[in-house]
Formats: sequence, C-alpha cells, structure tokens
Amino acid sequence: MLKLLEIKNYALIQNLSIELDNGLNIITGETGAGKSILLGALGLIMGKRADLKVLFNVETKCVVEGKFDLRELNIKAFFEKQDLEYEDELIIRREIAPSGKSRAFINDSPVTLDQLQELAYQLVDLHQQFDTLAMHKQKFQQEALDALAEISEEVAHYGGIYQSYKKTERTLGELREKSRTMHKEVDFITFQLTELNEAKLQEEEQTDLEGQLDRLTNAGEIRRIMDMISSVLEAAEPSVSDQLTLLMRDLSSVSAIDKRFQAIYDRLHSALEEIRDIAGEAEDIAENTESDDRSITRINDRLNILYRLQKKHGVETVVALIEIRDRLAATLEGFEQNDEEVIALEKKLAELAALLTKSATTISAARKKAVPVFEARINELLGQLSMPNARLKVEVKEVKAFTPTGLDEVQFLFATNKGSDYLPLKDVASGGELARLTLCLKSVIADKMELATMIFDEIDTGVSGEVASRMGQIMQAMSKTHQLICITHSPQIASKAHKHYYVYKNDEDKRTVTSMKLLSFEERLMEVAKMLSGDKPGKAAIENARELLTINH
Repeated sequence: MLKLLEIKNYALIQNLSIELDNGLNIITGETGAGKSILLGALGLIMGKRADLKVLFNVETKCVVEGKFDLRELNIKAFFEKQDLEYEDELIIRREIAPSGKSRAFINDSPVTLDQLQELAYQLVDLHQQFDTLAMHKQKFQQEALDALAEISEEVAHYGGIYQSYKKTERTLGELREKSRTMHKEVDFITFQLTELNEAKLQEEEQTDLEGQLDRLTNAGEIRRIMDMISSVLEAAEPSVSDQLTLLMRDLSSVSAIDKRFQAIYDRLHSALEEIRDIAGEAEDIAENTESDDRSITRINDRLNILYRLQKKHGVETVVALIEIRDRLAATLEGFEQNDEEVIALEKKLAELAALLTKSATTISAARKKAVPVFEARINELLGQLSMPNARLKVEVKEVKAFTPTGLDEVQFLFATNKGSDYLPLKDVASGGELARLTLCLKSVIADKMELATMIFDEIDTGVSGEVASRMGQIMQAMSKTHQLICITHSPQIASKAHKHYYVYKNDEDKRTVTSMKLLSFEERLMEVAKMLSGDKPGKAAIENARELLTINH
C-alpha cells in the first residue's frame, strides 16, 4: 500500500506531501490543475525516464519519494535476488539533478531503473486512459485467466522447466550439427585443416594486398593525376596558390574597414595553407608511386591462394576461412566427446519434455475449468455497467508445440450486441467499452492478485450517470482488499471515496503552483455539487450531492 507520496520541485509542484489511506482514494480537481502531474511524479518512482523539463526550479534538484507498507505483499524474493535489505516499510526515492543526472534509491540503497521498474511492477497497477491497449495482447489475456484459475505459480514453475528445455534443445541442435560435420571422413577433414594451416591466414592480409595491387596496377594514372594536382595548385604559372596570395594581398588593404573583410582574409589564408599541404602531399605520392611487375606477380599469386580457398569453402573473407580452420580443429579434438554429450542431452531433453507435458496438461485443465466462471463474472458485471447484451468469450485452444506458458493459446472474444459475432477485442470494442471491460476484469481478478495499490486515471471517460455510479460501486468493492487511487471527473464515483483529495492551482509571486488537500465532509459536499452542476451549485445540486454522499457512506 502507498502510504505517503512526497514531491519536491516537480513541474508545477514546489513542495507537496500526500498521505494516502487504504480503501478508495479519490482525486478530483479542475482541468489543468495538475492531476496528471501527480501520476508523472509517481511514474518517476516506478522507474520511468526523467526529463529536465520537470524541474519547477531549474537550479534545484527534484525529489520524489514514496513510502509503501509491504506487510500484505509477498515480495521478499525480489530483495533477496537484488541483495537489498528488506523492511516492512519500503521507501523509494528518485532524484533528478539540474545537470540532468538521475538517481534512484530503494531503502537508501542506489539501484538501476531496471531494478526499480521490476519492483514497481509488483507494487502498483497503473491504469491510464490508453492502458486498455494491453487488453488486446494475448499475454495479458492469458495472465488474467491464470490469475482467476489461481495457477500463476504453476505457470511460473512450468516456465522454469520450459527455459531449461529450450536451452537444452538449442545446445543439442548445435551438437548434432557439429556431430554431422565430424562424422565425415576424418582424413578429408585433416586434409582441409592442413591446407588452411599451410596458408598461414591473417585477418587483414587480403585487404592490404588488394590495396597494394590497385596502387601498383594504376601507378601511371595515379602519378599523372597527382602531378596535375601539384602543378595546378602550386607549380603552374599562375597557380591556385599564387592567385589566392594576390587576393589576400589586395584584401589586406581594406581588412581594417569591416571585420567581415578580415574574416574573409583569415578564411583565404586557411584555404591557402590547406591547398599548399594538398599540393605537397600529391607531389610526394607522385614521386613514390611506380609500377613493379615482380611485386604485382607476387601479390597476385598470394591473392589467388586466398581466393581459391574462399571459393572452395564458399565464403568471401579470410576471417571466415579462419573460423572454418578453427572449427575444423575443434571438430577433430572433440569427436568422441561430442557423441557422448549428444546422447546425454537427448536423454535430458526427453525427461524435460515429459515434465512439460505433465505440467502443461494440468495447467490446461485448470484454465478450461476456470473459463465458465470467468465469463459469467465478467458478463454479469458488464450487465451492471449498462452493457446487458455484451458478452465476453474466452477461447483456450490447444497448440502442438510447447510455449513459454503451456500448450494453450488464450484469446478473449467480444460481442457487443445480441446476435453479434464474437470477434477479437481490437476488432469490436470501443475505447469506452474497453475501459468498462478492463474494470470488470480487474474487479474479477483483484482478490487473486498481490498488488496492493491500483491506480485508475479517468477510467470513467465517456460514461456518466448510473453507469458511472455502478463503476464506482465496483471500485468501492475492490477497495475492500486493495488500495485504490482514482482520478475522476465523475461525481458519482467521487461520492464513493473513503478519502477525497482535491487538486488545485494557486498563483504565487510569478509562478503557478499546484497543491492538493484532503477534503472535509463539507468540502466534499461542495466539490461533488460543483461536479454535478458547475462552479456555483444551487440548493438542488447541494442536496443531490448530500444524498450521494449519504447513500454511499
């Protein structure tokens, strides 16, 4: 459970401390007051990337700290795995310095963002406006069914065996391939290895020789071009150097008139130095370039050896030849040992396959058994949310090959109207429908999950009235076993809060500052009334708000 969230120097927040309770915590406020800023700050201690733009004061570091009560969660394994000290009260702190450097701490021990994200995943379930996209994913759908079937531990155990199976399978495949190569004629392998060893292969030799050959065979043309470059730039009358010198001499007489003239003069001077350097290098290349027939013959002979070996072995580089040479040497060395390893791994793979089949069969039976209950609960809740004809159908299809989670493929199908075909969620459900379906789903599996804190950001978008009231009732029921934090614009949902917080903005000096406070009953009454009718609620709206608050508490 998130007990305390402290935010300093973040976005529009200068200094804010929020004490949260178990049950249903509702956050309301005017549009633009900063409700989303709270989620952004919370995202930092959940391991999201930071940006210097978040600093309220660019000269001071930003600090976001969250205190969690872990007594209801079974996550000691994470702390053991990461070699971190476990305490029932967890403190996560994130700091962003003005330099842009970001640091994260778990109970004052520095950690990486990956470690922070892994821990946060076990602490907080954050549902934002577009998180319903996760509903489309087969992995999410299967995990939801597994949670209701209460087989998550069995699936995790299966997954460990599966990883061993796949690793063994890969190793066995490599050894079998190696064995097929080794079982060729040993004399032939020896002949190939001897030929490659006698070639005395060097990784960069081919590139160097090809470069030398190109220079030797094109020596005449290289000399001609280099002589021409040297002449035009430096030796000819007039040369480019001479013309630049004349230009600089004329320009120097007016350089004091305008700083732009001096800048041009300096650039001409740099160009002149570069041209003289190029001319000198071209002259040097021309003087040291000459054809050598004996060297050409020697290089061609050596390259022909390398090309012949590459063609023979079906490769294009000396590096590949060296790899083949080393592989052939290893083949001869490991001939007998490889056969023994293949036999041992085949036995191990068969044993793992038997374990996987047994485990997958048990998991599949549990999934199929849970489907009717799962569908009935979801469809009942959909009816309560004014979708009486909508139906969720869960398909559990058997697959032939082992997957990381069993021998099943789980897919959610949805029909929005009576008589409609069942289709994948992405093809039929609108955003509002998915939001309601997501709430129903999390309501059904909430008591099967260890997540202590569930956060809903405007899940009521697109709904109002009685539907919003029923959504609030569902969240109120969920809050009996989970801490819920809900950002909402709905008075019906807000009225069901155990604690109601209000986000607002103040203009202080030359800055706008976001603040937040816990509302008293009378303040809640006025806030809900405003949500019902506007900034200046009348008696009817106030009485309506009072009735909502009285009914829900």
